[in-house]
Amino acid sequence: MAKHRNYQRPPLPFIGSKLRWWRELQILAAKLPQGGCVFDAFGGSFSAARVIKDTRPDLTVITNDYGHDYRRRLDAAPQTAEVLKQLQAVAPKRSYVEYTGFDEETRAKCMAIVSQAEDDETAWRWLNGRGYVSNKIPTGEPVCPKTCDEWTKGLVVIDDEMTAYEARYWAESGAFVILDPPYMGSVKMGFDVASTYQDGRIDAQAFCVEIMRLCDRWCLFERPDSALVRQARAHGAIELERMHGRNRQTVDEIMMVCAQ
Repeated sequence: MAKHRNYQRPPLPFIGSKLRWWRELQILAAKLPQGGCVFDAFGGSFSAARVIKDTRPDLTVITNDYGHDYRRRLDAAPQTAEVLKQLQAVAPKRSYVEYTGFDEETRAKCMAIVSQAEDDETAWRWLNGRGYVSNKIPTGEPVCPKTCDEWTKGLVVIDDEMTAYEARYWAESGAFVILDPPYMGSVKMGFDVASTYQDGRIDAQAFCVEIMRLCDRWCLFERPDSALVRQARAHGAIELERMHGRNRQTVDEIMMVCAQ
């Protein structure tokens, strides 16, 4: 199995990247049947799909880029570089806006710059000091297309609805489904995830519940106190692993697997 250091990070940051679960994903991939299909329902930055495809090239790995959001952000990289250069000029790098607090004038300037960004997620991540930004972006250079192509190489990237009705299709397909629904708490960081995932084309909760009810093979990444975890236990899932927070006292996320 490939070592973690052999995986590059996604070309752009994404909240909830599954690379920290790389070892568990490798173990999971190794147990899947030859020539099978894996569907990553909430593809995010394609991290889970990338690890699985690298581990098991024989698998068909489908990842859902809802609204082609991640691809849109990659396409906006040159403009994002300019936005970050403007932020560097008015704000100290990796400052915690929410906690240390800028003076009103600096904060207003930062908000005005971020509002111009086509990829406001990367701008917010840089400004809040959370996560990383690709080394190439702050210098003003666009993300290298080769890097983006390599990141998606071998993956089937789709833009699919996530509704209870669509869940029935994936249940009938026989695919192993990865469920990593968005955290509604992400809204507090400036990303309106709640509205994004309740716009008529997607209902994260209903989709996950239907997958757990209809599918025999799936895994779930969720907070341990969520209603979806209780649903997963009711459908026979077992807890495979826990991811602790930085203080090692709390559990940020757990991985549950159902493979009947």
